[in-house]
Amino acid sequence: MKVRPRIIGRITLWLGVLSGVFLVAILGMVAAGVVSRYVFNAPIFGGAELVQFASVGMIMCAIPYCGASDSHIRVDIFDSALNRTGRIIGEVIYVVASIAVFSFLIRRAWDKMLDARQYGDATNILNLPIWPMQAFIVLGAVAFSVVLLGQLIHTLNVGRAQDE
Repeated sequence: MKVRPRIIGRITLWLGVLSGVFLVAILGMVAAGVVSRYVFNAPIFGGAELVQFASVGMIMCAIPYCGASDSHIRVDIFDSALNRTGRIIGEVIYVVASIAVFSFLIRRAWDKMLDARQYGDATNILNLPIWPMQAFIVLGAVAFSVVLLGQLIHTLNVGRAQDE
């Protein structure tokens, strides 16, 4: 179900746009790398690391947008067998379990981000700091958790409205 209150909608839209920018950058880097390698016989130094960085940003910015716009893949196997109350209970279980999983991801990524920043962890080839990648993981997971919380509130309100 779509959850797009004004502020969540704008934030997730901008994250979706940023995800698209990362995608275009990845496409450009891969195309430039292929042309550079096979036409000029000069591979781009550190191209794979740049693609990895952009991939993390692309995915973690796309997750909240996909969740808020309900454009992710979802398999509803039992919906036809359940009544309205069963579907609401199933939705609540799904959202609560997802929030729990993403809460764990947020905590672990936050700790890894702080460690990477404190110890100056960097990539092997370009010596880029790793903590910004971890920050994108935290940002995307927090934003998606907010979207899930909005979905939970919406589901509970729909369930209450149907009971009245």
